[in-house]
Amino acid sequence: MPRRLAEMLYPEGDYSEIVGDEIVGASPPHGMARQQNYGSPFSGVRPQVPRAKRRTAIPVDSGSNVNNAASTTIEIEPQEDFRPERLIAPVGWFIDSLTIGSENQFVTDGSLPSDMFAANATDAQLTYRTCGRGQKIVVGVTNNTGNAARFVGGFYGSTVLRN
Repeated sequence: MPRRLAEMLYPEGDYSEIVGDEIVGASPPHGMARQQNYGSPFSGVRPQVPRAKRRTAIPVDSGSNVNNAASTTIEIEPQEDFRPERLIAPVGWFIDSLTIGSENQFVTDGSLPSDMFAANATDAQLTYRTCGRGQKIVVGVTNNTGNAARFVGGFYGSTVLRN
């Protein structure tokens, strides 16, 4: 990779983002030496280096019944960096929004039927932004089941194990 391109892709030499099916961090892109980024010489802070990627699941649960035609938001705060890759949702709901940190994961406004995210749905694997520690995943849902119901679903995704 040409050095100029590498500087554009990795301006601070930070290879810790989860990208595709690989964790970038174990080794820098071909032809680039790893840049050490220890912050200020006075900070004494050394960044944690990713050492492994693990597939995992996290729950998405409204916690109580939601009335028919009513909306609610569900907040999830992963304890480790987590990149959602598939949402599993019960049938009969609308997914109104999906936000990671402050970034909406939908490219436009509107709701999606939860059938798109059913456990038996095909082509439901999506690429979402990585949720860092201290950030929240917020899922907005609307009950369209005809009765009061509890939203119980989950995300499959990857987490990074650090030293």
